[in-house]
Amino acid sequence: MKIFIAICLGMAAINFLIAAVITHFIFRKKEMPAKKKYIIQIIVFLSVGLILFVGGGAVYFGSYYRANSRGMSFMESDDDVKISEIDKGYFFDGSGDKEAFIFYPGAKVDPKAYSAILHKLAAGGVDCFLVRMPLNMAMLGKDTAGEIINSYSYDEWYLGGHSLGGAMASVYAFEHGDDLDGMVLMAAYTPRDLRDDMKLILLAGDKDKVLNWETYKANVGNWPKDTTEYIIKGGNHAGFGDYGVQSGDGEATISNEEQQAQSVEQILKMIDVGNE
Repeated sequence: MKIFIAICLGMAAINFLIAAVITHFIFRKKEMPAKKKYIIQIIVFLSVGLILFVGGGAVYFGSYYRANSRGMSFMESDDDVKISEIDKGYFFDGSGDKEAFIFYPGAKVDPKAYSAILHKLAAGGVDCFLVRMPLNMAMLGKDTAGEIINSYSYDEWYLGGHSLGGAMASVYAFEHGDDLDGMVLMAAYTPRDLRDDMKLILLAGDKDKVLNWETYKANVGNWPKDTTEYIIKGGNHAGFGDYGVQSGDGEATISNEEQQAQSVEQILKMIDVGNE
């Protein structure tokens, strides 16, 4: 939420600065009584600033990475996985009935872009919940996991996400650790200390140039004892989803399909499906 507030404040500051400049140029040569001119200037300044702020917000939050054709293809039900839309997103119902995984998408990424990994996890025995975040920002739906956990019955619950979605998932895990058996972080770090008896797997591509590696390493102390770090050779930041090239990312030397296949293999190994 702090990040969201910072974004909004930054946008407001820029937009109202522009509004001040526009107001100055509109009235710099207009002759009218000083008091009247001052009142009209204030009205114009606030009106222009508000229009710019609302318009800028609509453009910023309305533009996001959309799932490509490959991502959309995994949103179809088949013999192994039945996909349905639920109040908080999408449910991937596979062969399992004991373990469930809740996934938070990365910032400004269409949740459907992550369908390949979740579809394959469900087929492997872990039912999955793909969360649809307000404005595609996980910080606005951090506590969604709790609502899902309270609405379904599974023996084990796992929570995770990609990038900012992973960070927000880890904050939820810090606040509600007793709800969870483990965490899955993709190109993400945990800014809060996780419960020591919780399982954690961190997945990251060695070509990732979006992830802040310094912050990632600085938070190693927040990892529980049962932690697995798996670095995917040739993988990058966007390779966990199917939404195209992400600005500032490194160039992957393996396909998204390979990066996702390795991720699914490691997650299923960590969860140890079917064993208690």
